[in-house]
Amino acid sequence: MDHAGFQFDQHFAVVRCAGPITDDTVLDFAAKRLTTRLPRDRPLWAARLLVGAGGGRVALILVT
Repeated sequence: MDHAGFQFDQHFAVVRCAGPITDDTVLDFAAKRLTTRLPRDRPLWAARLLVGAGGGRVALILVT
C-alpha cells in the first residue's frame, strides 16, 4: 500500500562531487551516511547518487 504523504525527494538525492569519484570518495561518503541517524518521522531509508565531475563513475549509496 502506498503512503499518502510519501515524497520521493525526502529519501533520494543526487550529490555532485567536485572531482572524479574514487573508491575512497565512495567509502568516505558511505561511512558518514551510515553513522548518521535517519529521521524517525519518515520511512527509515535514504538513497544518494554520487556523480563525479567530468562524467565517468557514479555510485549509489543506500542506507536502511
